[in-house]
Amino acid sequence: MEKFHPGNVLYFEAEEQISAGNLVCLSGDNKVKKVSSGSEAKFIGVALIDANAGEKVSVATRGVYELTADSDVSAGDKVKAVDHESIAPWDPASESADLIMGVALNGATAGGNVLVLIK
Repeated sequence: MEKFHPGNVLYFEAEEQISAGNLVCLSGDNKVKKVSSGSEAKFIGVALIDANAGEKVSVATRGVYELTADSDVSAGDKVKAVDHESIAPWDPASESADLIMGVALNGATAGGNVLVLIK
């Protein structure tokens, strides 16, 4: 959930059931779904409320959020969404820059909490 000042909030139609705090990606025109393997490059933000399929969901597209580390993360790492609940360091040697969704503001081990500046 958000930790500092509010970011930009946009409204989309939920393509599936979405919970507050889920990382979401674009799935069509003005529609979002939870991030899953293969959809990370379309990351758009963090859901702020729960929504069922077909309902409007507010999504923060900027700001600082506390997320879960999928693997060890260091402060200053550029990070990517791994799934709808976690992030991991972006690997510039093997991954497209399109996957970068923010910057870790603190370090964390796998399963730990990390503050992420979503850009």
